[in-house]
Formats: sequence, C-alpha cells, structure tokens
Amino acid sequence: GLVVDGNIRDVAGVRRVGDGATSFPVYSRGVNPTAGTGDQPGQIQVPITMGDEKITINNGDVILGDDDGIVVVNLVQRTECLREYEQISLLSSLLDEAKRIENRDDAILEQISKGKALLDC
Repeated sequence: GLVVDGNIRDVAGVRRVGDGATSFPVYSRGVNPTAGTGDQPGQIQVPITMGDEKITINNGDVILGDDDGIVVVNLVQRTECLREYEQISLLSSLLDEAKRIENRDDAILEQISKGKALLDC
C-alpha cells in the first residue's frame, strides 16, 4: 500500500492496481485533480514525519491501515509485541496441555467411580 501525507489523484486508476480481487490500498489526506509538480527529489530509507500529530516513521516500522485510518508500530514496539505474543502463545500452549491432563484425569476418576481399578484405567 501507499501512505501519502497530502492529496492524491487518479483514484479510479489507483483502485485498479493489484490482482483485481482487491484494490491497492492508498491512504491520503484527500483527492485533488491537479498533478503535483515533482520538483522536489525524494529520498528512501530516511525517517519521515507526517500528519497533524507529527508522527515520525522510521525504516523498519510497520504501518497498519483500514478504512478508519492508519497506525504506526515502531521497531521497539514491534519487538515488544512479538515478545509478548510469544509469551502468550507459550502460556496458551501450557493451558491447553493442562486442560488435556485435567480431562484425562477426569476420565480416569469417572472410570474409578464406576468400579474400575486404577491400574485398568
């Protein structure tokens, strides 16, 4: 996708970019039918600041967007989020295993309550 801190033009053409099943996502401040001048050279791999909140976006940051807007997750936040996700994933696996053991134990107790010997369970 593309994030523009300004206006875009040729919206219908932009929507046709891509695989045909989904449109190319573009987030901008608005639409203007006049073309930009292109008189300022661009740069890549440099921090940029955009928006009313003057958000700085650095190389490696993740930008997520939907119909309601965009959010920037910086590299430090992304690393922390991944670490927390891994911890949550591990905890979830442990809880799943504990539930499996609890279900097994419940089944054994049920069999014992019906008169079956523990060694036969």
